[in-house]
Amino acid sequence: MNYPLFVALLAIQLGPPLLAQTDAAAQLEVRQFVTDLVNASLKPSLNELGKFYADEFVATNAQGAVLNKSAVIAALTSGRLKFKSYELEQVDVQIHGHVAVIRDTEKIESDAGAGRFRHLRVAVRRNDRWQLVATQMTRVAE
Repeated sequence: MNYPLFVALLAIQLGPPLLAQTDAAAQLEVRQFVTDLVNASLKPSLNELGKFYADEFVATNAQGAVLNKSAVIAALTSGRLKFKSYELEQVDVQIHGHVAVIRDTEKIESDAGAGRFRHLRVAVRRNDRWQLVATQMTRVAE
């Protein structure tokens, strides 16, 4: 039997299920990452929040302002932005290699106001951990 041909055929047959399992595991990991981010945002600390954001992170908030990593972390740790509650309602994660696209709806109450929002987040996997590189938030029309 031609061993290399057998291995190649076996890989073709088993490849998609193995990739699906990898994506499923990555999806669970990213869901936990988002949950951990929300929890860290409720009780912000500079060291903890810094782990979630890549240095090149950029956010567009629901008011249309564009913020970088240091601005987001400063708003949370200074108390300028203080969440009273932050509830993830639906989270959809798509994995594209080392990139995760996360879409969620959330109900937020903060000192600045309250409402339901859609959030689009892009995370990359580097050095065995996920980090956000971009987010955009939009208020859900009631």
